[in-house]
Amino acid sequence: MKIFFGKLSLVNNLEDFQETVKRFPLSSVCAFLAFIFVFLSIHGANFIQDETLGRFVLSFVLGYFWFGFCQIFSESKGLNNLKHSALALIGFTPLLFIVFGSTEEFFRLFFIIPAMLLLITVAPYIYQQSRDESFWMFNRYVWFGTAIAYVASLLLALGASAALAAVKYLFDVSINQIFFNDIFIFCGFILGPIYALSFVPHNFRFKESECHTPSQVNFVVNWILAPLVVTYMAILYAYFIKIGMTWDIPKGQLSYMIVGFIGVSLVTYLVSWPLHGNGSRALTLIVKYLFPSMIIPVVFQVISIGMRIEQYGFTEKRYVVLLSALWFSFIAGGFLIKKLQLKHIPLSLGILLLIGSWGPWSARDISEWSQVGRLEAVLVKHNLLVDGEIVKSESSDEIPFEVRQNISGIADYIFQHKHKFKGYDNRHELFQELGFDHLSKWSNAKAEIALKEGKFHFEYSQNVRDRALVVKGVDYYIPRQYVYKTSYSKKRHITKDLMYSLEKLAQNKVHLYLNEDEGFVFDVGEVARQHIQNQPNSNKMSAPVVLKEIGKHHAVMMKVYSFSGELEGDKAIVTNVSLDLFITER
Repeated sequence: MKIFFGKLSLVNNLEDFQETVKRFPLSSVCAFLAFIFVFLSIHGANFIQDETLGRFVLSFVLGYFWFGFCQIFSESKGLNNLKHSALALIGFTPLLFIVFGSTEEFFRLFFIIPAMLLLITVAPYIYQQSRDESFWMFNRYVWFGTAIAYVASLLLALGASAALAAVKYLFDVSINQIFFNDIFIFCGFILGPIYALSFVPHNFRFKESECHTPSQVNFVVNWILAPLVVTYMAILYAYFIKIGMTWDIPKGQLSYMIVGFIGVSLVTYLVSWPLHGNGSRALTLIVKYLFPSMIIPVVFQVISIGMRIEQYGFTEKRYVVLLSALWFSFIAGGFLIKKLQLKHIPLSLGILLLIGSWGPWSARDISEWSQVGRLEAVLVKHNLLVDGEIVKSESSDEIPFEVRQNISGIADYIFQHKHKFKGYDNRHELFQELGFDHLSKWSNAKAEIALKEGKFHFEYSQNVRDRALVVKGVDYYIPRQYVYKTSYSKKRHITKDLMYSLEKLAQNKVHLYLNEDEGFVFDVGEVARQHIQNQPNSNKMSAPVVLKEIGKHHAVMMKVYSFSGELEGDKAIVTNVSLDLFITER
C-alpha cells in the first residue's frame, strides 16, 4: 500500500494520507460513505429507493464540505474537541433537513455547494482580524491543491481504465463495464477529495514577503484576463451610452451579460492581488476603477431584471440575477465607502447563497409564490377560478389563444418544478378541469414565430413512442422518419431484397423510392396550405395526416405527425416533416 501511494505521487507516503484522514476524520468518513452509496447504486442495490439513495449521497457531499469548514475554523480558533464536535453536528443538522425535507434539489445544490466552498475559503478568518496576504496565500494553497488533486485522480482513473481495457483486449478476458465505473467513482469520491484536504495549510498566518504568484499566473492575469476585462468594460459602457440615447433597454440578456462581466472582473481582481502594485496597464486600470465602474452596470442590471420580474414574475434564474445585483451593490459600495478586505468578497456571497437556499425567502419558495400568484390572477381575470375553485370553460374558443398560451407557460413552470396548484399535482389534471388543451412550450414559441416572422409549425401532440401501435393489413411498418429540405436520406434495407430511401424535400413533395425503380410522391405542401388556412392561430394537429399512393408493386400509406416551414408571400415552403411509413405488397 505504501509503495502504491509513493509510486503514484498522490501523497508523499501512506503516513501523510493517514495524517490527512486523522486531521479531517468526519470529512473523510463522508467521502467514504458517498462512495459506498454511489457504488451500491451502480451495482443495482435495490434495498433503498433511488431518490432516497441520492439524498444520502447529497448529504454526505455537503457533510464533506461542512465538516472540513468546521475543522479549519476550529483549528484557527483553538477550539477543543467538545466545542468542535458541537459546532459540526449542530451545523450539519439543518443541512440534513434541507436535503431530506426538499422536493426539488437542483437549485438547492446550485446554492448550497458553492456556499460551502466559499465558506471554506474564509474559514480561518471569520470573526477575527486578518491580513489580505494571509487570506490570499491560504486560498492559493487550497485551490491549487484541489486542482492538483483532481487532475491526479483523473489521470489515475484514466490510466487504470486503460490498463484494464488492455487486459480485456490482449487476454480476451471478460470484464464488465461496471468495473470501469468503479474506478472513476473511487477516484472522484475518495481519492480526489481526501488528497485535496492534504493541501490545506496548518498555518493560517502568512507574511507579505511570502505572498507571490507564479510567473504563469502573472502572464495569464496581466496579458489575457486584464485586457479582456478592460475591453469588455469599454464595450459595455458604449452600450450603456446607446441605451441612454435611445432608452431601449433589452429585457433578456443584458442582466446576464453584466453578471458575466462583473464576475470575471472580481475573479481577476482576487487572483491578481499580489500584482496590484506592479501589474500591467490594463490590470492597473482594473485595480483603480473596478468598483466605481460597477455602479452603472448594477443600476442597469436592476432595471433590466426588474422589468422581467414585473412582466413574468420570479423564477429561480431571475432570483439568481437579482441576488447577484444585491451582492455587486454590497461589494461596490463596501469598497468605495469603507475599505473592505478580500475575505468579504467570498464571505458575503456565501452568506447570500445560504439565505437563498432555504425558507420563505429562498429561490424556490419565492418563485413558487410568484408563479402561483400569476396563474391565479390570469384564471380569476377570465372567470376560470372563482372562490378558489377551478371553473370549467364552455369551449376552448371561449378563451383567447394568447391567454391559453400564457396559462400553459405558467403551468409548465409550476409543475416542472414540482409545485402544486389548488391541489393538482400535474398539468394534465388541471387542464382537464379547465376544459381546454395544454399548449406546449415548444408550440407556444413556434406559434409566436409563425404570427410574427412568417414561419409555421404543426404537430400531432400525442406521444406515439409511449404507446403500442396496432398495425394490421400491411407488410412493413417503418416508424418515425425525418425528411428535410437540405439533406438526403440514406438507402436502407427493409428485407434482403427490398430497400427504401427518402429523398430530400423538393417543391413541397416527399419522394420515396423502393429499390430505386419504384417511386412515390406525397404532396405535403397541400397539407401545409390547408392547415395554415384552417388553423392560423394554432399549431396542433387533431390527428396525423394520412397520405396514400399506389405503385407497380407496392402500396404506401404515409402518416405525417409534424411539419415546419416558411411563408413566402402566400406560398408555404415546407422544410421538414416527421412521418411513419406503412408498405403493402401488391
